[in-house]
Amino acid sequence: MSGDIISTVVLGLAILLVLVFNIFFLVVFIRRKRLRTPKSVPISMLLLHLALIDVIAALAWTLYTLLSAQAGKWFVSDDSNALCKQQVFVMMFCNIITAHTLMALMFERFLWIFKPSKHQEIVFDLVILLFLLALYLFDGGIAGFTMWGFGEVAYFTEQNQCAVDYVQSVSHLNFTLAMHYWIPMGVIIGMYIAILIRVGFLKRRRVGNGPLVLEENMKVLGDSYADRLKMQYLKFKDAGSRSVKPKVNEAKEVDNEGYQSDDDDFNSSDEEKSKNDGPQSTSRDYVMKKKSRQQKKIYTLSRNDLRETHMYALIALIYFACWMPYVIRSIIWTYYYFDIQISATVTMATVCISHFCSCFKLPFYFLSDKLRGAMLKTLGCKKGNSKFDAIKEETAKSKEVTTEL
Repeated sequence: MSGDIISTVVLGLAILLVLVFNIFFLVVFIRRKRLRTPKSVPISMLLLHLALIDVIAALAWTLYTLLSAQAGKWFVSDDSNALCKQQVFVMMFCNIITAHTLMALMFERFLWIFKPSKHQEIVFDLVILLFLLALYLFDGGIAGFTMWGFGEVAYFTEQNQCAVDYVQSVSHLNFTLAMHYWIPMGVIIGMYIAILIRVGFLKRRRVGNGPLVLEENMKVLGDSYADRLKMQYLKFKDAGSRSVKPKVNEAKEVDNEGYQSDDDDFNSSDEEKSKNDGPQSTSRDYVMKKKSRQQKKIYTLSRNDLRETHMYALIALIYFACWMPYVIRSIIWTYYYFDIQISATVTMATVCISHFCSCFKLPFYFLSDKLRGAMLKTLGCKKGNSKFDAIKEETAKSKEVTTEL
């Protein structure tokens, strides 16, 4: 009985944290305009999607386990086993879609570090919306395997929840391990290591006190043969007119390590960020502007780029770490059912740890300058407060250094 009480309290705490953290993030997104600008909204959509998945997991997976732990048995009498299958579906769906979303977030950082020009062409709201739609359909189909017989579902008293009986379907266990854990973990680790190697290479290639240049787009628009003929024509057409001195945009400061720095998002208002990140700074607008036909793009690395990369890596690390005890227990229980006996206390401990995978993401968002500033402003922290002087350090927001030729 004491074990049931402890499990109930722990699972209740997990549900409470999930609801508080994710509702707070929704409030931050609604109140802070900087998270809804064309430049910020793609990543904000992915983070809101993660918050929605966490809430669904808390209400349709963790809550069922809490009620069963409190009752000491499956909390409803359902001969058709429909509610049991629903809990398993929600558990599988939220697990796999979170793993794949974390993989997508790391790929976004990978693409920005290696090819920022392609990042600007690909990562915008419509693409993210289509990606999420495809992700829901794909992962929903995989999670629904138990609905049509691929895998047996049963209620396990020692877990106080319904789960897949992998002893009856070892192939389902192998498929689940590959799609939910091994492939996402391998891809995330590979991209993270590649990013670190790339940053180390950029530091070695840095010239003097200059910035860390990610990419210099030498394919200047207007450099084709037809455009050069047109430029030659315009050159003679405007002969005798007053020449205009080329303009160079204001250069951004670079710290001692070569990271491009800018004012901290915490110290700027939402209105300022909305103007700076408005439609004129979207990734596709430079194609439509006449004056940009002769522009060369130079993309530099900022410190915030690395912070967000580390943030996604840490979130993925903690997420998979929460699931590993349950996964290891499932493997041992499936392959060594008659050789190794696992106590009910250990089993329930692995279950409780896995339920906490939905409630830890928001504290890591403070590693991002933009998210940290938005959350602190929502909490009522004003500029100039000495309590937050540490936040006023040099930040790094990746922006283009554009030079008109």
